[in-house]
Amino acid sequence: MSEVRGQWYFNSGPDPFANDESAQWTAYSNEDNEVIEEKYLAHAPKVELQNYVIHFEILTQISKKDHNRQRAVKREIL
Repeated sequence: MSEVRGQWYFNSGPDPFANDESAQWTAYSNEDNEVIEEKYLAHAPKVELQNYVIHFEILTQISKKDHNRQRAVKREIL
């Protein structure tokens, strides 16, 4: 039986937290997705990428340079 794997996405819309706009989900690169998924499956609270930190509990990506730059993230099962 194969292990369940997920694909991670971030909301790339102009205002990712606006309730009146449709989300524009963009997939992370294969390399970043592999790192994110590995940490998620290990039950880590967060994962650090080159420019961002993803907090799994709040499903949010936060810029390392500007903590006000945040985007929603989601995981879909492949």
